[in-house]
Amino acid sequence: MDPDWQFSVSDACYCLDQIGQFQKDEIALSLNLFANPTGLQIAGGEPFHNQDDLDVLLDCALRNHMVPEVVTFARWADSLRSTNDILARFKGKLNPLTIYAHSSQIEKYGIEHIRFALEVADKLDTNVTVLCDVGSNRDLLVELFDLESINCRTSIIRVSHSQYKKTTPHDAVQFLLPEPPRHRRCAELMGFTIVPGCDIYPCSSSIGIRSFCAGNLKKQPVEDIMKSIYFNHTFNKLRNEGPHYIFRSITSAGKRDLLREGYMDTCDFHGHVLTDPVFLEFCN
Repeated sequence: MDPDWQFSVSDACYCLDQIGQFQKDEIALSLNLFANPTGLQIAGGEPFHNQDDLDVLLDCALRNHMVPEVVTFARWADSLRSTNDILARFKGKLNPLTIYAHSSQIEKYGIEHIRFALEVADKLDTNVTVLCDVGSNRDLLVELFDLESINCRTSIIRVSHSQYKKTTPHDAVQFLLPEPPRHRRCAELMGFTIVPGCDIYPCSSSIGIRSFCAGNLKKQPVEDIMKSIYFNHTFNKLRNEGPHYIFRSITSAGKRDLLREGYMDTCDFHGHVLTDPVFLEFCN
């Protein structure tokens, strides 16, 4: 991993503490840009590889009245006993646990580790989401649904467009949206995506696009960043209309055929047009 993209737990907790302190201020209520309680998704790499750091981060999130979700491939779940030891340590601290069942990972490592994680999470009353990419083969989905633990009250399956493929398998297109929903206002409650270095982006789809960088928590107070988001022309368009205005502009310019055949949701569409230079002129 690039050392510049390793987030130290001290930096992460600093950011969470800044946000938590901001949430107590009256200005936070007037801007109303954060949900309350604030959800925190811990993703990237494998959070369970350093359990001490994860423990500190979860304690920090709870101290700031956040609801933490941890995203994992669950490769660490190599037996029921070891999985129980790990998840029991975090009982009551994370909810939900999101397991990413990517087809390439399953083909390489099998499905047993997901079964262990699901069974133990159920016993510990930890909510679980199993996230599958839309490119997953039918056999994998059948295997997942066949697991006894996948049908318990604490588990659901959510399908997502693969982050590892630029095209969607032809037989999956029928399940996708031909255009983003007209009334899905993705920025109605603006989120914070904090990346190593403490730069802030409004969503994961915009990471790395400098025009979407809302500020840096080590250089600016949360209030200033939130105000810059609140009064930003592009963010306000997203808040009021959602990304469908981008779709309309692309269609009016006669470039509809350059878009993909379909999209999982609004974020899938927005992520595509933000990262393809052909469409950037329509995103402002």
